[in-house]
Amino acid sequence: VQDVNRQTWSTTATVLVHPSTNYVGLKAARWVVEADKPIEVETIVADIDGVRQVGVPITVKAVRLEWKKLKKVGWTEVEEDAEECKVVSAKDPVKCVFKPKQGGRYKIVARVEDKDKRPNETEISVWVPGGKQPADRDLKQEEVTLIPTKKTYEPGEVAEILVQSPFKPVTGVWLLKREGIVTTT
Repeated sequence: VQDVNRQTWSTTATVLVHPSTNYVGLKAARWVVEADKPIEVETIVADIDGVRQVGVPITVKAVRLEWKKLKKVGWTEVEEDAEECKVVSAKDPVKCVFKPKQGGRYKIVARVEDKDKRPNETEISVWVPGGKQPADRDLKQEEVTLIPTKKTYEPGEVAEILVQSPFKPVTGVWLLKREGIVTTT
């Protein structure tokens, strides 16, 4: 902008826009669930200021993501085995339980609406061992993905780690090195 003296003035502003007055939160009891165990998640609803809201309908949906080859797209993840849980928010977290039919990555989405019907969603992933990976046609080095059940561990805790291997059957060697001492399993 130029003023009458032809001096140029400029400025910027940042504005935070909230899509809804309600926010929904999700927490999984475990990020890696054994194949024959249920997936348990807790959900809460809070307003923009973080105050928990009571009596808000919540729809929680769990789907298994499976790799499929589509004609014009190529390999992509598609949603399979959808399960839905409808609950109402309370002061304490509300629980939903899903029963995975087979291994793979499960996408869990919680959805709420505010009084003006504006939606808000939260999404997390939970892994169940035994899922399929798409066939890799490229000549590249394969990767093994390690997914821990927790982000951090305290001294003395036992770590559980899901090993996602691009090939099977597999035999592995665990090598742990700390302060010059090497341990193998």
